[in-house]
Amino acid sequence: MKTLCLFTCIVLPLFSVAQVNMSASGTEIRDIYDISGRPLVTLNNTPVVGSPLFADSWAKGTVTFASGRYITNAMLRFNVYSNELVYKVGDMVFRFLDQVQSFQLTYGDDTGSDTFQFRNGYPATGKTTPTVFLEVLATGGRYQLLKHHFKVLKDYYEYGSAPTKAYRDGTELWLYDSKTQGMTQVRSIHELVKEMPDLAALPIKQPLHKSGPAMEKVLVAFINRLE
Repeated sequence: MKTLCLFTCIVLPLFSVAQVNMSASGTEIRDIYDISGRPLVTLNNTPVVGSPLFADSWAKGTVTFASGRYITNAMLRFNVYSNELVYKVGDMVFRFLDQVQSFQLTYGDDTGSDTFQFRNGYPATGKTTPTVFLEVLATGGRYQLLKHHFKVLKDYYEYGSAPTKAYRDGTELWLYDSKTQGMTQVRSIHELVKEMPDLAALPIKQPLHKSGPAMEKVLVAFINRLE
């Protein structure tokens, strides 16, 4: 991410400073600092087992803002628990104040890599709102196959240690229909036949009756072929 200019201005009643970086695409990325020039962070001293992050390592990625502007080659990390994307410059971590519409995370090295695409703005479900970022697994025709990653805090007990909290991972599959603006939770392929009749022609084996990696793989291939 190329930085074309830096300037500061006084904002907020606590005399914090907003530094504005202009990316190559012209979008503003505001970083909030305290009066001494240190990034503002929220401290949490509660011990928690596990991680709230999608992945602990940093990813190289692209961010697209609601304004249509974008940045590339940013070092990104996605906090699933708080539904927040942050970026890193040197050893400092910052939040985006501009509204993020979508982002792409690429993990790996010269021997191989994995890329994940996230987007928000989808209709609300019982567990998500339009601001929640969902992973886009496949796009075809009027449909998108989406995965909702979420983490919840549960009580955690370990023999000989004080009670604490632990992050528990969860995922849900959703089918988005851009024509009807509907969201259908995917629990099995059989449940989707009413929504997508062509699925009835697929050779459905027993492992595909329930949600899991095998069913996800079949649906991704099927939806990617749609026009």
